[in-house]
Amino acid sequence: MMTPEQFIAHWKDNPLTERAGAQAWFCDLCDLLGVDKPRDLDHYCFERGAQKTAGGQGWADVWKRGCFGWENKKPGRDLDAALKQLTDYALNLENPPLLVVSDRERIVIHTAFTGYPDEPREIQLADLIDPHQREILRWVFTDPEKLKPGKSFKAITEAAAARFADLAARMRARGDSTPLIHRTTPLIHRSQRVAHFLVQCLFCLFAEDERLLPEHLFADLLKNAGSDVEKARKRLSTLFTAMRNPSGEYGDHDIAWFNGGLFQLIDIPPLDRSDLAELHAAARDLDWRDIDPTIFGTLFERGLDPQARAPLGAHYTDVETIGKLINAVLTQPLLREWDAAKALIQAGQGKGERTKAYKQARDAYQSFLLRLHDYRVLDAACGSGNFLYLALKALRDLEKRAQVDARDLGIEQPQVLLQTGPHNVLGLEINEYAAELARVTVWIGDIQWCRRNGYPHATDPILQALDGIAHRDALLNPDGTEAEWPTADVVVGNPPFLGGSKKRGHLGDATFNALNAVYGDRVPGGADLVCYWFEKARAHIVAGQCHAAGLVATNSIRGGANRKVLERIVAATLLPGPTGDHHGDGHFRHSEISGKTENSGLCAGAGGSGGASHRGRAGRTGDESLSGRGAGAAQDRPGHPEMDDGHLAGRSDLAGDEELLLTSLRIFTAWSDEPWINEGAAVRVSLVCFGRLTPSLSGEEESSALLNGQPVAVIHADLTGGDGKGGTGGLDMTQAQTLVQNLGISVKGFEKGGPFDIKGEFVINWLQAPNPHGISNAKILHPYRNGKDIADRSRGIYVIDFGSQADQGYAALFELPYEYLREHASAARLQQRTKNR
Repeated sequence: MMTPEQFIAHWKDNPLTERAGAQAWFCDLCDLLGVDKPRDLDHYCFERGAQKTAGGQGWADVWKRGCFGWENKKPGRDLDAALKQLTDYALNLENPPLLVVSDRERIVIHTAFTGYPDEPREIQLADLIDPHQREILRWVFTDPEKLKPGKSFKAITEAAAARFADLAARMRARGDSTPLIHRTTPLIHRSQRVAHFLVQCLFCLFAEDERLLPEHLFADLLKNAGSDVEKARKRLSTLFTAMRNPSGEYGDHDIAWFNGGLFQLIDIPPLDRSDLAELHAAARDLDWRDIDPTIFGTLFERGLDPQARAPLGAHYTDVETIGKLINAVLTQPLLREWDAAKALIQAGQGKGERTKAYKQARDAYQSFLLRLHDYRVLDAACGSGNFLYLALKALRDLEKRAQVDARDLGIEQPQVLLQTGPHNVLGLEINEYAAELARVTVWIGDIQWCRRNGYPHATDPILQALDGIAHRDALLNPDGTEAEWPTADVVVGNPPFLGGSKKRGHLGDATFNALNAVYGDRVPGGADLVCYWFEKARAHIVAGQCHAAGLVATNSIRGGANRKVLERIVAATLLPGPTGDHHGDGHFRHSEISGKTENSGLCAGAGGSGGASHRGRAGRTGDESLSGRGAGAAQDRPGHPEMDDGHLAGRSDLAGDEELLLTSLRIFTAWSDEPWINEGAAVRVSLVCFGRLTPSLSGEEESSALLNGQPVAVIHADLTGGDGKGGTGGLDMTQAQTLVQNLGISVKGFEKGGPFDIKGEFVINWLQAPNPHGISNAKILHPYRNGKDIADRSRGIYVIDFGSQADQGYAALFELPYEYLREHASAARLQQRTKNR
């Protein structure tokens, strides 16, 4: 066994090359630590994956399953580049919890536990004389869990959000009596003003810890201001202004250009000494680099403006739920496109750069990158941006995977910026503060992704404009007409769950009536609010404005008035125009639920958003999707007036002139009844993914669907599965009709109109009490039983029923029961009317 002194003496200033010294150095390190050397290709080996890469170089110099990927370099080489290589290949290495890089003079251990920040540890060659440092290295081989960071991203974010929530509550409670300085716009709402300022501070804390601002600048600003609140306000205003402008300066420091709109409004609310102390403590005590974008927006939204979205029933959606939808509508379809492109790249592997096969391979790769650049994801109820960030992360991950695969297949890649970025996401949000938080969520999440994956983030400005995340109503324009949605490839989101019976009370008469006026023939008035997003997404697909949608709803969408929107989805038939120069590929005919067909002429979009245009990327299919370009966008084809929607209306003759491709809408993936806990309340949700049924890249029509993770031929509107053949293997119960033979022999069961049920102890006294008209209370007291009462012990519940013909005067003669109802049932009804008002 080698001693520390021997190891240090042998490898200090050792002249061996990187390749010659790497394995010998590692074997000596194993001897020093008393651990096994790499000898098992399936579990612990040198050059993991060498046989699968074009150049014969492995994904990692050393790999141990469940422990680490390890990359060795020659002394003085860039270890950040070595870490990026490990990060690029982490998926191929089965996502080890530790990524280790070394140059024989130093070893840096990076933690890569899912859901936890990277807390790197650096061990110098001379440090190996210390038994504790050798023990840490031994854990890398034997017990990686001992190196797991103490706090998860979630815990860090919860602590940060709680801190800001307390500060926000105090600032809101104080009001706006202090004179304002440096005002650039009129006064905005107190809560909104406080929230906007704290979001700016939040980003400064993140930027400081991420070294986008000079180290300790924000913390020192607060510390040096001491208790002088006016001095602090002036300095904060000066810093925000410097961050907003190119070539900004703060004191002796040059400030990077952030832009992005976050610092466009500088309106610092009244502060006191405790505010400054709390902000300084937050800068000093927390590492803001590691806040979790998947939850921080929601947590800060609740804390900084608690009433922001609660009236609409908006909820936080957990990462696993979001991931199911994004995987179904975005990741898997794009992976299929990449597999098709990769087949062309593989065909050119090993061929000369001037050969046709190599050029086709290179073109396929570049076309896929262009496809990702042009891709758009829309969340039309984006809240604080959870869906948008995770959609962007999925696109970034796909591009990184494509780069790694192409490099392994021999495609030479110049150093170019990533094609994906914040421009890929679009959002609509009715609450101004939530929309601002959504932009910050995307900005912070994207910077974090770049840092953790070894890519440069955007500069000049650092915050790219996110005008695609708009503060506006997704359903109605200010004048009461239907709001239009921007063109996108897919629509995702968690629209508000507000129940149909509560809409008028929460939205108000004007909005409620406007919704009925605009959507009354498409969404039943009694349907939940979420149903409008399903209908809008359906119309968006029919109008050629997107390919697919993945939305969350309560599980009540499977029945009653809510199910009408799903029935419209499964009954829709799309009739694209030919893909030649004359007509584009985005006009459709819609078959109504009743089976009647609308105007036989081609139209611009059934139920469309105010004559929505057919133009856009959603028309791409087949090989055209690899090019990243639409197949028939009107703006790309000047000189063809028939491309205009108005010219196409009523052109029924087109169907007979040219061959048309008939495709249909369908629900292709769904989870019908998922448990979901939100703020302590159990909610049952349905996750529904629907879109165009199109030919796959292999030329075969995609036919199977997934329901609750299991393949089915078809998913019905009630989110049950069928065999697609009309057999007994999954009947479509939404088509069930009333049987004439049963008319008159079954009736609707007992239904209470309020809290008329009482416990048995009341009944005993009431049965003995006299009434003015001499009739016993037994006449209006009846046992109230359900199946459990019969199968198990009875609950002893009775119900008061005066009969259908009774008036109030008659009911009042049953004195004790009537007095009970007057106190309890009337109060309950009054409370419900007030709530729904």
